[in-house]
This record gives sequence, structure tokens and C-alpha cells, in this order.
Amino acid sequence: MHRFIPVLAISLMTSVNLAADVLPATYDRIHLSANASEAVENDVVVAVLYAQEQSHDVSHTSDLVNKRIATAMKSIKKQRTIKVQTLNYRTSPVYRSGKSSGLWQVQQAIRLESKDSRSLSTLLGKLQDALALRSMSYELSVSQQRRVEERLTKKAIAFFKERADLVTQAWGRTRYRLVEMQVSGSGGTPGRPLHRATEMNLARSAPTIEGAIIESGV
Repeated sequence: MHRFIPVLAISLMTSVNLAADVLPATYDRIHLSANASEAVENDVVVAVLYAQEQSHDVSHTSDLVNKRIATAMKSIKKQRTIKVQTLNYRTSPVYRSGKSSGLWQVQQAIRLESKDSRSLSTLLGKLQDALALRSMSYELSVSQQRRVEERLTKKAIAFFKERADLVTQAWGRTRYRLVEMQVSGSGGTPGRPLHRATEMNLARSAPTIEGAIIESGV
């Protein structure tokens, strides 16, 4: 299934001086704008998983979490198409009814990123006994966003030139002079959530990774 999100909307805003040599530069100035947008397929799947334990012995609890993360990291690093990054490590006392229970909770998260959704799905199934899934989403890689932004900038400039020529002809002039131009682009839309879990372990079978279509509009 295709998975599209509205990624970029490039806008050009400018002042055009309809050139007339006998008039000051502040006369016959027209503000024009042109836009170009495109829906682009996300090419990266990101999953955040975590290990969590609690007990009365904070050292023992930390050791359990460290071992679970270390074991998971060994499996992940065998996959060349999957990038991994360790995230926050948190140790906190457990309170019940506003009072300390004497328990300590330790949690650490890791972030997985891959363009190979099938391999990532298989790996998540193998990690299900040790880690819980916090979130999963589709995102756009930096390289893909850069290529799209460059393409849309060229389109927006082309649209602007067409509009500027049209206005110039409508005013009975033969040429225009560009006074000022501002180029702005909207960043990539945040990743589309596929699944969220807080205290829920992964299902016994590998989770299915499937995209969602979001209508774009500018």
C-alpha cells in the first residue's frame, strides 16, 4: 500500500517592478506569490521500544534492564538495513497513594530506523519477549526531503515567472524587474503514527507495517 503525506509547500513572495525607465522604482510595484506542493512517499519506518523493570533493589532492577537492552542491541546490529540509537534512561521511585512503595522503576528506550519495513517487522517480532513497543511511524528521510525541496523550489520559480509575465503583459509593459524575493518551505509533516503502546507488550506474531494515505492540500 502506498503511504503518502504532504511534505513540502514552497512559497515565493516577491515585489515586481513593472519596468518603466521614466518612473521611480517605487511606482508600478506589484506583489506576486507562487506556490508548489507535492505529496511524497515516506521512505523510513521508525520504531521506539523500551525495557522496563521494577523491584526493591535498584541495582538489581538496573541490571535487568541493561541486560535486556544489551541482548536486543546484539540482535539489532546484525541487521545491516536497520539503524539503532539508545534513548532516555530513567530511574525513579514508585509511589502508591502518594507514598513511596519502596520499589524502584528503571526504563530505557531504543530507536530503530529502517527503509526495509519487512526486515524491521520481522525483527520486532523477535524482540517481543524482551521489549515493549512505545510507538511506530513512517517518516521522511533527510535525503528524500532535500531532493523534493529542490524540485519544488524549481517548480515554484517557474510558476512565478509565468505569473509575472502574465501581469506584465496585462499592464501593457514589455518587461519586469525583480525587486525582492523570499523563498520559504514548510518542513516535513511529522511521522504518521502506526501503533502506540505504553505498558503493552508486542503481539506474539510480528506486527504488520502498513501505510496510511493522508490527503494533501495547499
